Amino acid sequence: MIRDAIEAFQPVWLPPRNGMRGLSVVVDAVGGEPAGVERRAADEMALLTAAHLVHLIQKADGRAVMVRLDDRPRPAKAPSGEDWISHLCRETGAHFIVGIGYSTACPPTPEPAKGWPYPRIQQAMASGLGASDVVTGEYLPDRIPDIRITLPMPASGEDRRHRHIDWAEEVFKALTACVKENQETLDAARARRWPHPPARRARPSFESLEEFLHHQVGVVARSIWPEGDLPVSRAAWFATMLRRAALSDNTAIYYAPQVTLDGDTVVAGGATSVPTFVPTLEIALHALGVRNVRSEMRLLPDNQRLGGKLFGVCVATTALTFQEPTELATRQTQLLYGELLFLLDREPGFFLVQAGDGYHGWVREESIRLLGRQSFQARSRARQGALLANLELPTLRVPRGSRLPILRANASAIDLLGPDDGVIQALPDKVRPIDDGDRLEIRAKTALTLQYMPYVFSGRSPVGPDCSGMVTNVCEDEGTPVARDAAQQFLSGKLVATHWYRDDIRAGDRVYFVDVTGKISHTGIAITPTHFVHSSPPCVQISSLKPGDRLYRKEWDERFLGAKRP
Repeated sequence: MIRDAIEAFQPVWLPPRNGMRGLSVVVDAVGGEPAGVERRAADEMALLTAAHLVHLIQKADGRAVMVRLDDRPRPAKAPSGEDWISHLCRETGAHFIVGIGYSTACPPTPEPAKGWPYPRIQQAMASGLGASDVVTGEYLPDRIPDIRITLPMPASGEDRRHRHIDWAEEVFKALTACVKENQETLDAARARRWPHPPARRARPSFESLEEFLHHQVGVVARSIWPEGDLPVSRAAWFATMLRRAALSDNTAIYYAPQVTLDGDTVVAGGATSVPTFVPTLEIALHALGVRNVRSEMRLLPDNQRLGGKLFGVCVATTALTFQEPTELATRQTQLLYGELLFLLDREPGFFLVQAGDGYHGWVREESIRLLGRQSFQARSRARQGALLANLELPTLRVPRGSRLPILRANASAIDLLGPDDGVIQALPDKVRPIDDGDRLEIRAKTALTLQYMPYVFSGRSPVGPDCSGMVTNVCEDEGTPVARDAAQQFLSGKLVATHWYRDDIRAGDRVYFVDVTGKISHTGIAITPTHFVHSSPPCVQISSLKPGDRLYRKEWDERFLGAKRP
């Protein structure tokens, strides 16, 4: 099923930029709380089509707002008492209204409405949409051009997952032709209605992703230091403040900047666990007018310092970790016996590790046994057993909550693999076997059912979720509630992949992404070790982390932070 879904998925068409620059449209999904199954289905198709049309208009640099965002009826009045649609048109300086509806039997297209400029608009739209019913008129009291489109409802047995996108594209293309032919008259009519239309907030235009990322970092930098150029003498202070201001959570992303001066050059050093965060301090200093900056930020794991050993397991009963390589520093988390670890850095007497809960921290080296990649994988992929009570052994105590690979199990005993490769025997009632297979499979299959649903910021329902809303909806479906936002979600579950180790990602794992400012800003559901389903404008889609794949997106590959399970 997953393989077929990946092969069948086609990225949606997006219009070129600037095609609708300066245009303002109010989009009305006709319906709201309809009675009966058929009417509810038609209402849902209208919402989906309208939402995708809004994305297309916005991608073309137009302005578009929806009259209603869910299956409730649109408000009758604005708080001011004004008619709701008139209020939206006035607030946005709309050129016209587009209504989208569906019917099982479209009536024949009526004669063009009388009066300028509707005959030409109606002819252009009807020609572009073929058999669809297009009615034009004026929405009172402001005489706003009103285009009402009734589309044919797909047959009951037809796959509807992509039909709303097809129709949204057709409507958009017809609108583009219509606007191109009538732009001057539409602008003139709007100027007569509203001589001083509301100013549209200017959106920065970026020629490249790199330019956009520099802008993001600059905004964060100016929020810390809004007063002109930053004195070089304050660069170290600024680095500390950037760490506090930028990171979603300093437990999930390791970022330890160190600023030194080399003559008149600011050296941006230190280390970070996230590739996208390597140039951030340098970019931020440039944004604040510091010109001579040399970046020496290390990306972890530091293979040279670790001698090629990137994996480990905790051999201590418990071991606290710390923010710095000293036990006098702030504590981070506690490792349990047998916990698998990703190694990131090394200082005399200490390892910097990332634990199963996702936390980074420094731990004394005698608490860790180094593992090779194959040994680590064998342990991580084995069926796990969680201890339900402290297990007292002659030489140590294995604490409750520890997870160890199961070697053998029968009615009288369960054999567990200790971190030293020894066998630990426990009674069956003291061990809970962990099997996430069914839940993960349900997640992956449920995520695939949401393909092509429109992206709706703040949405949580199947009809228009945002990225974290999609994940919460999918996880609720299999009975594992998660937090609402991506940054909150990342704090729960067991870490099974990092930006540099993705071999153990399984279908159903939650995957997370970070931006250049250090914010965990995106999430999705893995369906293979390299493919994932996620909600990103304009819709729920499949993307790949594998270079060369037709669905590969370099942006997601570079921003990948990690995967959590369950």
